[in-house]
Amino acid sequence: MVRGGQTIGGEIVYAPWVLPRALDFLARRQHGYPFAKIISHTFPFAEINTAFPFANEGHATRVSLRM
Repeated sequence: MVRGGQTIGGEIVYAPWVLPRALDFLARRQHGYPFAKIISHTFPFAEINTAFPFANEGHATRVSLRM
């Protein structure tokens, strides 16, 4: 997807059955693993143009966009 000159693309293409299985795993194991620590910073979607440079400059482990 391209928006405002910024390209957004997936790194890996999964088979259709993978996403539901992964979400089920996360739901079942949400208290067994520190998933919340994987994302170091969260930005509102309106700040997407701030989030990308922030992540690219190495300021974050993982950046999340909140809808």
